[in-house]
Amino acid sequence: MRVLIIAHGHPDFAKGGAELVAYQMFIALRRRGEDAWFLAAHREQSLAYGGTPFSTLREREILWFSPMTDYFLMAPPDRRLVWKDFQELLERLQPEVIHFHHYLHLGVSCILQAAHYRQTMTRPVRIILTLHEYLAICANDGQMIMRQTQELCTESSPPRCAYCFRDIGKQPEDFFLRERLFRACLARVDAFVAPSHFLKQVYVRWGLAEERITVIENGQPPVDKLLPRVLRASEMRGEFAYFGQINRFKGLDVLLEALVFLPKAIRKRIRVQVFGGGIENQPETFQQTIAALRKQLGYCVVFHGSYQPEQLPGLLAMVDTVVVPSIWWENSPLVIQEAFKYGRPVICSDVGGMREKVRHEVDGWRFVCRSPASLAEAMMRTLEPETWDKLHRNTLVPITVDQSLENHRAIYSGKTTTDVRP
Repeated sequence: MRVLIIAHGHPDFAKGGAELVAYQMFIALRRRGEDAWFLAAHREQSLAYGGTPFSTLREREILWFSPMTDYFLMAPPDRRLVWKDFQELLERLQPEVIHFHHYLHLGVSCILQAAHYRQTMTRPVRIILTLHEYLAICANDGQMIMRQTQELCTESSPPRCAYCFRDIGKQPEDFFLRERLFRACLARVDAFVAPSHFLKQVYVRWGLAEERITVIENGQPPVDKLLPRVLRASEMRGEFAYFGQINRFKGLDVLLEALVFLPKAIRKRIRVQVFGGGIENQPETFQQTIAALRKQLGYCVVFHGSYQPEQLPGLLAMVDTVVVPSIWWENSPLVIQEAFKYGRPVICSDVGGMREKVRHEVDGWRFVCRSPASLAEAMMRTLEPETWDKLHRNTLVPITVDQSLENHRAIYSGKTTTDVRP
């Protein structure tokens, strides 16, 4: 069976979780001797050459230069990229399974083109889509957050969405047509995969048939758990860490504000290590907020910048607890699985897929989303070595990439599937 894995970025150039999940699945397929290919979008003009949008990075790894401009309708500026170039690539590779891990930077019409290719084939072709967020439902980067108030949004409709985008003149009919486009494209998908039950239910409420969506957790490469960090005499479990890209939806400001709620005597004995970059791409007001909090908090916050995946074990060995303070309906944050597989408890917001990934007071702590005071309380509770030891003992090893792939194989072959609970 020839499988084409499609992602909106390559981990060599884009460090997001969905990109890494897609690539790890491709590597696992190749390791098993499967006939697999990987296609990743990119927007770097320097990587495009030879009069074609495609270039080869490694064996069976193809880069697709796709300079998306219309992110409202998820449409490339030159439609020939889809109906001509993408179609020719499909005809050349002739995949039997086309597994989209995203259509961001690619265009949602790629799904329609894959369906057109399927019609031209004499043998069955399956189209699979892994839902990593809520882009079909929400035009605000798929975050389901109100643009003006930053409140969490629970449903979409043309009037509600137009009100959310009123500052740029969008009308209800714009969102009506956008919804029709996305529903038409997603109707061509044979099966959907959701890495969390929460995300599945959001799409079911939106109108996707429940039986078409299978919950399969993203797999992780198998590793040995790290030993607990060695404590000095009378030291608390006070080394906290934030991992990942820094943006206004990830809640770094909530984490830093939580430190303000802690007694000064406690702040002197703990530290928050921030591993991640990208703040320079965020709105100026957000950058100013983070800068002001850093100045106020002083030495109890340390910024390290971006990191490579191979550095993660060493970085986690330095810390006790990982904090995931996101302010949106996260689906299945990769950082939670990475923390658990190395044996580090997690403190997270109590919404979305985060809530189902972390068992409260068992292998981590959940706090009230967007509440610095609630997060400060959770941090205080995990400082005691005895409490931390219990959380550490209870961390469950996530399913491996190979286990996740086995669950996908039934979907690839068209068999009836049921949700796979981690």
